[in-house]
Amino acid sequence: MAARSSRYSHNEDDAEQPRRGRQSKSGPPIVPILAVLVLIGAAVYIGSRARKAKEAEAAPVVNTSNEPAPFSSVPDEVPPDLAARGNRTGIRADEAILQDAMWVKAQGLATLGYDIAELSKAANTAGQTAEYQKKAGEAHDKFSEAIEITALWEESLVEKHGDGDPVVKGIMRMRTRWFNQMRKLRAQSK
Repeated sequence: MAARSSRYSHNEDDAEQPRRGRQSKSGPPIVPILAVLVLIGAAVYIGSRARKAKEAEAAPVVNTSNEPAPFSSVPDEVPPDLAARGNRTGIRADEAILQDAMWVKAQGLATLGYDIAELSKAANTAGQTAEYQKKAGEAHDKFSEAIEITALWEESLVEKHGDGDPVVKGIMRMRTRWFNQMRKLRAQSK
């Protein structure tokens, strides 16, 4: 047993001796920190060079010679005011076209179509399916007629004044509403 105890016993001298092996360094690693600092410095340098190059491009060229600068007598151009233009052709539509007999008739038909559509909704609410479908069909026909009689007229207005003209845009929006209403009524009348 003596041999056993000597094998597992610790010597006090062993505890005092430092272990030999890798000693750990204290503090952050220096190489990655230097790499980050170099990258930041390079980015700042490149950014300042790019800014200086852009400023140099934007700076006006000064003619130091005695020769006149070409086109110096030509004034700077002002860009066109596209907001004031309003259309492709430059010919603005007059509000008087809204008093055209065909347009007034089409608006009357559409108003009648809206009234009949309301009657159709009332019949549907009351549970009168046959009346609902009949009124929906009548309203559909009124909108269809209003769209038909103004189709060529709208096309000629777009050709003459352009689709960007405010008056023409209003007409186009109104006709689109009528068409959408007509499509809804078509589904209801079946």
